[in-house]
Amino acid sequence: MFFIGAERHTSMAFMPKGGVYAEIGVKQGTFAKTVREKVAPREMHLIDPWAELNGDYRYDPNNANNAEQEQRYQSVVAAFAGDQRVHIHRELSTQAVERFPDHYFDFVYVDADHGFNSVLIDLQIFARKVKPSGMLVGHDFCSHTLPRKHMYGVIGAVTEFVKQSEYELKGITNDEYSTYFLARRESAYWDRFIANLIMARVPLLELPNEIAGNYRHKTAIVNGQGSLIPSFKA
Repeated sequence: MFFIGAERHTSMAFMPKGGVYAEIGVKQGTFAKTVREKVAPREMHLIDPWAELNGDYRYDPNNANNAEQEQRYQSVVAAFAGDQRVHIHRELSTQAVERFPDHYFDFVYVDADHGFNSVLIDLQIFARKVKPSGMLVGHDFCSHTLPRKHMYGVIGAVTEFVKQSEYELKGITNDEYSTYFLARRESAYWDRFIANLIMARVPLLELPNEIAGNYRHKTAIVNGQGSLIPSFKA
């Protein structure tokens, strides 16, 4: 596993270009715009119900009321209007997944409900939709005050998914809300990504996969200001 010395928007510039992309959990489309600009997929599928949800998702700060969700949806429609590469699916991931054949995507980004069960289900159902050479990628691999307050279970879900699947945790970005990269042992997509990072001299630190579940940020107080420091210390 590599600790990547770049935040998620910057890291997208090093992803292989021209693939087929899906994003689960789109909100206002900010990250989708970054992917379109820096990754330049030939096909993009944006998946989000844009609706207020119950269950575990009620803890998520992104679970806005239906009026705000409608505004978000309309802003995404406007932002990608006229782009024939972009397909918007206003439905749950568990519904949208059935639209696609197995081994369809080069790159799937998971950023919807951050509860343990929801993240695990999204990874499980989309794993078979990713090409053998592709990657599952996701947001909010983190454990500090706000993620704990909102009942995030991303680290636990990713750790459990790796145990039960043929995917490996290949890397995480250096963010307060880190992005994680999952791929099978032999992944041409990951190999190209990491080669691009190396050639650009992006700082990389190789770490044992066994300590991934320990990842958290610790608070350091300097001159009365709190800063979050990444740590893998158990």
